[in-house]
Amino acid sequence: MDMNKQVGMIIGVFVAVFVGIVLFQVVAQEAGKSTTLDTLVNTSFTAPANGESGYVTTYRHLSDLTVTNSSGSAIAEGNFTVTNNVVYNGALAVQVQVDSDEYESQEWLLSGTAQPLTYAADAGTRAVIPLIAIFFALALAVVAMVPALRNDLIDMMKR
Repeated sequence: MDMNKQVGMIIGVFVAVFVGIVLFQVVAQEAGKSTTLDTLVNTSFTAPANGESGYVTTYRHLSDLTVTNSSGSAIAEGNFTVTNNVVYNGALAVQVQVDSDEYESQEWLLSGTAQPLTYAADAGTRAVIPLIAIFFALALAVVAMVPALRNDLIDMMKR
């Protein structure tokens, strides 16, 4: 194999691995976001009027929800209704409807477990997402090693 082909192969492998590493970084970051739940601690929410709805637009699902007013007193569950996975302005959100005149326009503090908008709700999807990152990394290793092994490049470096 002549020197130009070897240099071309080395540059090609370098570019492929470099681009692959950049893409792998993105895949790994997004995999973490889509499989991790958030914890809400005293997140501010302004209660709408009785019978009206307010929306938490940064999350798609809230569970184990505790609602308190600004002075720390708990607000009973019968005073509000939470509906998860509601489409609001074209995106998923959590709808909170106030069922009492007593709490109109008060600041509430929400605490609980939340699914971000990017969260993969299906357990099967959450199981497969890390596998995608692992196989991507293995593919990068193959791209880096196969040309070198195929052309005896490693033996040539020893000389």
